[in-house]
Amino acid sequence: MKKRKYFIFTSIIIFFFTLTIFTGCGAKKDEINDNNSSGESNVNTEENNETNNTTSKESIAMEAYQKYLDNKEYANEDFGGLNPEKYVFLDVTNDGIPELFITADDEYKNYSHYSLVLTFDGKNVIKVGIIHSTTGLMFKESEPTHIAFMEETPNSNIHAVKITEDYKLERIYDVKYTHNKYHVSDYEKNIDADYTVDEVSTYLHKYNGYYIEYTHNIDGTPIESKTTTSTTTSKNYIQVGDLNIKYGTYKGEAAVQGDTLVLKADGTATLNGEDYTYKVESHDFSQDSSSKAIESALVFTGADSFSLRATNGGKTLTAGSGIDYTYSGN
Repeated sequence: MKKRKYFIFTSIIIFFFTLTIFTGCGAKKDEINDNNSSGESNVNTEENNETNNTTSKESIAMEAYQKYLDNKEYANEDFGGLNPEKYVFLDVTNDGIPELFITADDEYKNYSHYSLVLTFDGKNVIKVGIIHSTTGLMFKESEPTHIAFMEETPNSNIHAVKITEDYKLERIYDVKYTHNKYHVSDYEKNIDADYTVDEVSTYLHKYNGYYIEYTHNIDGTPIESKTTTSTTTSKNYIQVGDLNIKYGTYKGEAAVQGDTLVLKADGTATLNGEDYTYKVESHDFSQDSSSKAIESALVFTGADSFSLRATNGGKTLTAGSGIDYTYSGN
């Protein structure tokens, strides 16, 4: 009888001891799960806070930009005597907060584009600067922080800039074309040297991306969406060397005064009513056999053959010796 009581008592002790162990383990497991849940929650909270902060900053920026536009504060800026016409929001600082670009252009007359660049510092709309170009601003989606443009000073030069942390435009590089040579000043790589046409191609084509497409008229009405076109395949231009040549009518000057050259987008042209075809090729414009002056040109074939290179910021096509054709419109 004593043995039986002892056995029952021992079994009870073992049962409660085992129950305690399993209960304790369960508590620890739940505690670990709670800790993991808390960690994941903290991470998610931080991510959500970051997203919410960015969204909040963007919303505040857009409200500030809209107030700037509604108050027509851009009217205080110098657009070279032209009237601001269009704007677009584009994040070129790659920080999730868009910049505001406002443009005034006279592309069919003087090839003048004035682009006002504005950013937001968290409280106010900041003027970064105004860029004057002959073809408009270019950018690449893979490198949105770099803005490229072309200007005539006095030859057609290519420049690239970026917006600095203190809201200024900083030059990345300049490419200047003079006397059949390209001079490159690369400020990030400390390069200041002359390049041949082949050697400079990296700079000339680095920003062979897209012109900024404006989305709204200055009064806030949307501009009909267009497919953004490559700078080399734009329906309005043909690229000859580092210049964009507009399709349209060119009037003869000097030795060809009274002649009319019409350049069409389909690779055809007319000269005084005669039909021609053309293509972009290298041509030697030297006047004697002792030297060479090879440049990219439009080579025409028809009743006779002739070649024209681009000058004057792309506004004039010339064969030299007073054979000049200047753009007069579509």
